[in-house]
Amino acid sequence: MFPQNGGGWNSPPTGQSEMALKIAGGVQPLTLLVNGVPRPAQGGSRTLFFTPDGPGFARLTVMDARGVADSVVVRIEYSQGIGVT
Repeated sequence: MFPQNGGGWNSPPTGQSEMALKIAGGVQPLTLLVNGVPRPAQGGSRTLFFTPDGPGFARLTVMDARGVADSVVVRIEYSQGIGVT
């Protein structure tokens, strides 16, 4: 799964961006859990998208149709906009 365990992700200041999870392996359909709670995810067969709740750490788990799961913990941060004059 990407991002890798311990990785980080920067979102625009509004926090409205979707995060992409790239999945390798597993049997479709895939289920996304964020901090243990099932979440609706959009996307294709090997890339899932979801909108984070806010900054901080999140455990992302993907479970396949057979119940095989993989998890990572990522740090979600909101970028500070840089003004251009």
